[in-house]
Amino acid sequence: MQVVIVAGTDTILVGGEDRLIADVLVGGLSLLGRAIRAAQIAGADRVLVVGPDRLREAALRDRWLRVPVEWRACELPFARSVEALVGAKDALEPRFSAACADRVLSPALLPLGARDGDDCLVAVESDTSPVSVIGCSTEVLERRRDLSLDAAARDLLATGAGRALPVSAHTPALRIRSDEERRAAHRRLFAGLKKPLGHDADGIVAYYLNRRISSWMSRALVHTPVTPNQVSAIAMILGLVAAALAATGVWAWMVAAGVILQSASVIDGVDGEIARLKLCMSKSGEWFDTVCDDVTSIAFFAGVGHACHLRGAPWALASTVVGAASWIALDALLYRDLLRAGHASHNQNPWVPPSGRLSRAVVLAIAYAGKRDLYTLILLVLLVLDLPAAAFAMMLAGVVAALAALVLEKLRSHS
Repeated sequence: MQVVIVAGTDTILVGGEDRLIADVLVGGLSLLGRAIRAAQIAGADRVLVVGPDRLREAALRDRWLRVPVEWRACELPFARSVEALVGAKDALEPRFSAACADRVLSPALLPLGARDGDDCLVAVESDTSPVSVIGCSTEVLERRRDLSLDAAARDLLATGAGRALPVSAHTPALRIRSDEERRAAHRRLFAGLKKPLGHDADGIVAYYLNRRISSWMSRALVHTPVTPNQVSAIAMILGLVAAALAATGVWAWMVAAGVILQSASVIDGVDGEIARLKLCMSKSGEWFDTVCDDVTSIAFFAGVGHACHLRGAPWALASTVVGAASWIALDALLYRDLLRAGHASHNQNPWVPPSGRLSRAVVLAIAYAGKRDLYTLILLVLLVLDLPAAAFAMMLAGVVAALAALVLEKLRSHS
C-alpha cells in the first residue's frame, strides 16, 4: 500500500534557530525520516512525501531506505494537510494511507495490514487521538479539504465514514509543537528501550545493570553514523580479545578477560537499542548479532579450557573439544528452528519448553542461567576468584544440558 507523509511548513525554535517541525531530530532521526522508515517497516510498497522541497535531499539520501520514495513539493502548514494531500492527487493511488510528520511515528502506528475491503480505518491511540488514516481515498478527503488530517480523521469517525482501529506502541505518537515537547519525546523514546524481565527478553543482570549503562552509550551514539552492525562487530572483537587473554591461564590476564567480556556484554545491548531508536532493524542485522554472540561464547569457552590445560588439568583439552562440538551442534539446531520460524534471535526461538511441570521448570532455569548477561557476570566473579576450572565446568554443564534438553524434546515431539 502507498503511504503518504505530509510535512508541513510549521516551525519551532530549537537551540535559538527556527526549524521545520518535520526536520527536528528526535532519537537520532528527523520526524520526517522516522515517518518514512516507519512506513517502510510497516510494509509500504511506495512512499509519497508531500512537503517543502528543501527537505527532499536529506530525506532521499537515507541509505536505509529500500522502498521507492516520491516527492511532491508543497508549502502548506499542517493545519492544511488535507489540502496538501488533495493537491497531490495525481500521485495518489486509489487507496492510500496518510500520516503527518509532526509526531513520533513507529511501524505499530501504521497498521497497513489491518485494512479489510474498502473500509477506511483511523488508527487511534488509547486516548482516542487519531494517529494515521489507513486505506483512504481522494474522494473522501476532498470533502474535508479545509481540515487538518487529524480533524478529518475525527470527522470520518463522527460521520461513520471511517472505522476506529486502536493501536499502541512503546512510544506513543507524541506531537511536537515546541522544543520542550521534542525533548520530552526524546526521553520517552529512550525510556521505551528497556525490555521486560523474562527468559524471552532481558535477563536479570541486563535488566538491572547492563541496560542502565548501554542506554547511556546509546544516547551518546544515536546522533553519530555508527551502525548497529558496527557495534555488534566491536562487541565480538572485544569478546575474542577476552578469549585470547583468558587462554593465557595467568590470573591477572584472566581477570582482564572477565572484565572485557562483561564490557562486551554491555556493548552488545547497544546495537539493538540504536536499531530500535533509528528504525534500522533488519533480519540480516539480527543474524549478524546472533552469530557474533555465539562466536564469542564458543571462543571464550575454548580460551578458558586452554587456561585449565596450562594449569595442568588432564581433562581440559578433551573436554574443550567435546564442549565446543556440543555448542556448535546446539547452535546448528537452534539456527534451523529460527530459520524455519523466520526469526533471527535466540530470544525469539520457537522451541516451546516441555509441558511437564518439572521439566518445564528445569528448561526455564537453564534458559535464564544460559542468558549471556548472567553467565558473563558469573564468569567474571569466578575468574576474579582464580577459579577457571569452575568457570569452565559451568559453561560445559550448561551447553551439554541445553543440548540434551533440546534433543530430548525433539525426539519426544517426533515420537
